[in-house]
Parts: sequence; structure tokens; C-alpha cells
Amino acid sequence: MTRSKKSGSAKPRVAHGGGQLPAHVHHIFHNQDDSYRIEIHDPRSRRSRWGFYPSLNCANEAEFDAQMEILLAARIPFMVGHMIPGPSDQAFFWLQDKGRPIDYLEIFCGGKSAWGVREIIGEAKEWQGAKLTDLLIPPIDLFDPANRPSPIIVPPPPEPVSPAPPQPAAPHSEVPPAAPEPIVDAPTTPVAEPIPPPEPPAGAPRVAEEPFVAVSPAPTLAGPSFRRTPDSRISVKHRR
Repeated sequence: MTRSKKSGSAKPRVAHGGGQLPAHVHHIFHNQDDSYRIEIHDPRSRRSRWGFYPSLNCANEAEFDAQMEILLAARIPFMVGHMIPGPSDQAFFWLQDKGRPIDYLEIFCGGKSAWGVREIIGEAKEWQGAKLTDLLIPPIDLFDPANRPSPIIVPPPPEPVSPAPPQPAAPHSEVPPAAPEPIVDAPTTPVAEPIPPPEPPAGAPRVAEEPFVAVSPAPTLAGPSFRRTPDSRISVKHRR
């Protein structure tokens, strides 16, 4: 591969063409089931009745990686993205994720029936002119089974082992009844019986019991006072 040098560094090459586009990767679809579909625009292939280009189907990521290796080795250009990332961006990130040198072909459209192919090498931002025959090699038949990767079967991930369910409790009839707890009475303190008074000795004189004297309440400070006169009449004298 011949490259001119400027300021001691090699520049990647670019070539322009017109008319019909050469074979290139037009779209890359990543489906929800982790399969891939690579749409190839090849002027030698016919479109479907709905206008779709033929596609290379990959059942899983391992087959997609093998197909990308074939496309890069055959120097098939990848279409540049415009407003959204395109196959060229996907090829760049695929090589970056694999830890591979960035080196592939990118195809872009520059106007009506005008297009160009350039080398994407590292982070280069300048290109030097070249001929299309220096960049493009006769394309291989990508749909030939000999040029397709062998089907790769990826084993499914192991299923998580769930813990054993708890054993059901035995029916009530099979469970023996629990022994009743013994009832222990709380200790009680005996109540002492009243001791009767001692009996006087025989022959001792008995002491007469004193009569009960009722105590009348004291007169109030306010109000009349009562005084008994000799003629047994009651006179009332008010206090001042």
C-alpha cells in the first residue's frame, strides 16, 4: 500500500466516483432477540419486490462478529451516517471494542450520482487523492455459503436454582397436644387470730366498767346561746 507522507506522517487515501454505487454495507440492524441483519447494497443483486436489498442474517453476536471479520477482510465499504450513526460508525466502534486497529473503508455520497470512498485509519482528518482501483478490490460474493461464517450455537445461560419450598405444616389431627403447664399456687401468709384478753385470777374483785359519757358539740360562734333559768324556763340571749 503506497501512501504519501507530509510532515513525517502518512495520510489515508480518498477516491471519488460517479454513477452506480459499488457494493457496500448499507444498514446494520440489531434486533430485540440479539440477532443481526446486515443489509448489503450490491449492484449485482436484485432488490425484493418491496425494494429491499438482500441481507446477511446473523443469529447471535458470535455470528455477527465472524461476519464483520469477513466484510473487513474483503474491504467492503461501510456507508457513512448523516443525521444518525450509520454502518461506518458501527464498524468504528466494533473495532474499538475489540481492541483492534481502526482501519476500514467508508463510502459517502457527495451529490447527485456522485460518491466517494476513503480510508478510515485511526483519528485521521485529512486525506490524499487516489484512484478507485487503488482502494476497491473486486468484491466477493458475500451470499456464497463459502464466504459465510459457520453457524455458531451459543448455549443458553444456566437457569437460576430456586430454593426448595418450605415443607407444609402437619395437619392439626397429627400434631400431639401440648402438655398442660402445672398450676402453682402463690404462697399465702397466714392471718393471725386475735388473742383474747387474759382472764383475771379466781377470787379477784371485778372492776366496774365506766359508763359511756356522750359529748355534746360546742356551740357555734354565731347565733343565740341557751341558758337555763331557775324556773326552768329557757331564755335566749343574742350575742352582739
